[in-house]
Amino acid sequence: MTESLDVAAAQRHLDAFLVENQELESLNARLASFNLFRVLRVDTVEIRHSNVLAWLLSPDGSHGLGPVFLRRFLSRLLLDHETTGITLTPSQIELMSLADAEVLREWQNIDVLVRSASQRWCLLIENKIRGKEGRDQLTRYVYRVRREMPDFQIIPVYLTLEGDDPSDAGSEIGFLPMSHAQVLELADQIIRQHSSRIPD
Repeated sequence: MTESLDVAAAQRHLDAFLVENQELESLNARLASFNLFRVLRVDTVEIRHSNVLAWLLSPDGSHGLGPVFLRRFLSRLLLDHETTGITLTPSQIELMSLADAEVLREWQNIDVLVRSASQRWCLLIENKIRGKEGRDQLTRYVYRVRREMPDFQIIPVYLTLEGDDPSDAGSEIGFLPMSHAQVLELADQIIRQHSSRIPD
């Protein structure tokens, strides 16, 4: 008798959870939402994702946002990783002119590189969709940037679907983990806040 009451109670809890659950509905809608990358069958092609990210980070991109996405990307990254050896602060980024920020694709095999000559910093992004980093890959990238831009502050990012940690070598040279979900959340927030500036 007690067992049948427990089963009935469990069933009522399950029903209450599944029926008219706003959070669950939102999650289902989000998971089922349109994904252009998947439709074009390039959802696992890193180069396409890197192209879109570079476009969003570019202050003169056709998105009409100016440096907003770049500013928020850097600020959020630095806020989430306060204890690193990077001396730039989120407040400095918020007050900084990003007019001269230059976005490069596949510079020295680096997925995305953003640099500001006037402010002497560069954002180095290694973007991984499914694969893992190659042996000493992250170390080589930082070395190349240091060689070409010796007095720039390097902000290295290891961007993966789940926000995986880089290798021990990557961690030692300062690569900060970030997930694609964080980038999407940032883009969603910016779209809501600046919808009037974004072209149809």
